[in-house]
Amino acid sequence: MAKIAVVFLLVAIVAICNGARVARDTPAKPDVDPLFQPVVDNLQKLFSQENIDKVRAETEALIKKGQETSENALDAIIEYGKKLQEDLKKKKAAA
Repeated sequence: MAKIAVVFLLVAIVAICNGARVARDTPAKPDVDPLFQPVVDNLQKLFSQENIDKVRAETEALIKKGQETSENALDAIIEYGKKLQEDLKKKKAAA
């Protein structure tokens, strides 16, 4: 009985491994109602590789600008903190 189970298990493993080798047909282009065809065309234009590259470039530019702005803001905050410390030291010395 155990031998039959082992053989069955081996056959199942071979079937699973060979299942990945089955050639699959390329999906057919879906039939779209003529009413929705302009919408589909616009979406294809919107998500074209050219537009994706433009968005990626603009996003990288915005990220770079955001990093520069945050660095400038951090420098300004540090400078303001140093100025406050100096003012507090002067007030304590005057008191």
